[in-house]
Amino acid sequence: MRILEHRALRGPNYYSRYQAIYMRLDIEELEERPSDKVPGIAEALEALMPSIYDHRCSVGEPGGFLQRVRNGTYAGHMVEHVAIELQNLVGFSVGYGKTVDSYEPGIYNVVYRYRDEATGLAAG
Repeated sequence: MRILEHRALRGPNYYSRYQAIYMRLDIEELEERPSDKVPGIAEALEALMPSIYDHRCSVGEPGGFLQRVRNGTYAGHMVEHVAIELQNLVGFSVGYGKTVDSYEPGIYNVVYRYRDEATGLAAG
């Protein structure tokens, strides 16, 4: 996996009305290996970051993100949630994130909210 671009978007932007971190991510060979093809990844992620259970994601309920991981999602989406949770763990409460396909194979645009720019950038 490679980060192709990583920067702060200060204020409303194309992806969000919030200030956000933008990351253009090449997930390389992981494009062919969504999370449901990686045995135990949801359990390992929850063991490392128990509070990630609270992420609702599109399911709309606690544990929703981990359900998405078990059912199959891509590495870019997982990076988004880990970056959000890292910020939460150090005291910057954020919850918004979005990962969108760039229409180039393996390339994703990951956007997530930040409250402190340096922390937001470091989380990605």
